Amino acid sequence: MKFMAFSDVHADMGVAERLVKRAQKDDIELVVCAGDFTVFERQLKPMLRLFDTIGKPVILIPGNHEAPKELEKNLSSRKHIVYAHKKLIRMQGITFLGWGTDGFLRYSDDFRIIARQWRQELTKDDQKIVLITHAPPFGTVLDKLENDYVGNKDIRQAIERIKPNISISGHIHENEGKKDTIGDTLCVNPGWKGMVLTL
Repeated sequence: MKFMAFSDVHADMGVAERLVKRAQKDDIELVVCAGDFTVFERQLKPMLRLFDTIGKPVILIPGNHEAPKELEKNLSSRKHIVYAHKKLIRMQGITFLGWGTDGFLRYSDDFRIIARQWRQELTKDDQKIVLITHAPPFGTVLDKLENDYVGNKDIRQAIERIKPNISISGHIHENEGKKDTIGDTLCVNPGWKGMVLTL
């Protein structure tokens, strides 16, 4: 399957329109948004309306600029948007694990609990797994700023234990478009330009 991922559009409708146009092409089967598509919910409704026009599933999590309850409340009328925060979603042969918010935390007790639940829910049939988080995992090119790593250690631990095929994150604008690996997991920050991935 070929799908498109992006993050950190930050209420820029022009950027979002270009992403939507690319996502509508025939080769893309679904879209993943790793959060921060608004600036503290500015342009929330117009962005969701626009994403819905893609006409394909848009798997979406909140970033640190979207309040989960406010976002979920605004999704009830959106036909194609799938809210993935704190969820395990099986769709088109892929298992998506979603965790939004948490842009600045080195550790997250709540995420550890969810990751533990996911490990219990996953079966041998879940051969293709995509982890979607807003914050990047610790210790990769995705979270390196100057001489320090600023990512989340619990997300890294979840990647090491769950071993998803792909981990998608955003948040660190300076590292958009970069890729790294943790074990056999491809870790990417698609950023506002977006990235086409195959699984």
